[in-house]
Amino acid sequence: MEGFAGKVAVVTGAGSGIGQALAIELARSGASMAISDVDTEGLAVTEERLKAIGAPVKADRLDVTEREAFE
Repeated sequence: MEGFAGKVAVVTGAGSGIGQALAIELARSGASMAISDVDTEGLAVTEERLKAIGAPVKADRLDVTEREAFE
């Protein structure tokens, strides 16, 4: 991936697995990151990895199955 400078990427499930890998690759491609997960410990690990890359990052706990979380 390339060409994400000046863009904000939103990744849910960023605390582990594919979500974490996607967040890292987007950050390496220049994106500012907004990440979320229900696993706050995993989310914190991803947040630190993104900061180490130098990406601006905002991390919040979010359960996408809770409709109220989006209202």
